[in-house]
Amino acid sequence: MRRLLIALPLLVAIAGCGAATPTARPASTAAPTEAPTPSQPAACKADQLTGAVISWEGAAGHQVASVTLTAGDQATCVIQGTPQLQLVDTIGLIVIDSVEQGDAGLAHVAEGDPAILLAPGEAVRTLVSVASYCSNVAPTLPTTIAMVLPSDGGRIVLDRGPGGDVPACMSSPGSAGSIEMNGWTR
Repeated sequence: MRRLLIALPLLVAIAGCGAATPTARPASTAAPTEAPTPSQPAACKADQLTGAVISWEGAAGHQVASVTLTAGDQATCVIQGTPQLQLVDTIGLIVIDSVEQGDAGLAHVAEGDPAILLAPGEAVRTLVSVASYCSNVAPTLPTTIAMVLPSDGGRIVLDRGPGGDVPACMSSPGSAGSIEMNGWTR
């Protein structure tokens, strides 16, 4: 038994002297290089666009303007979201403003809003519906549409189309009226 107790530490020492264990080297902390991704053009700004009211239609307290926004010759930008909308008279008086309709009337980009890339000269279209003007202030005609673009895009007043008017009052006197748009299309 005494021999076994003396031999055991010797066996452990010999076993520990076997093949050399490779020493671990520290892993590299440098991140792998990634190919650069092309940058997305910025949101369109009012000074990069021209806009126009193409036509007006309507009856019974509603008017609908068909409008376009066109990118300038030097602009490639993205149009996305919903602008703040205004019905504006000839002298610049805001007749109906979408901010009167609460947060939904402010310029915004909602989750899922499509981003439309506009190359120079390309255009987007939408319809703007204006309803129930009940103020006692008579605007100077014809009217047009102004848009305050999302993402601090600035304000653009669209060229007047054929004969913008104000919709008849279909609500209580003094109410703010409403203005809204459909989404952007090509």
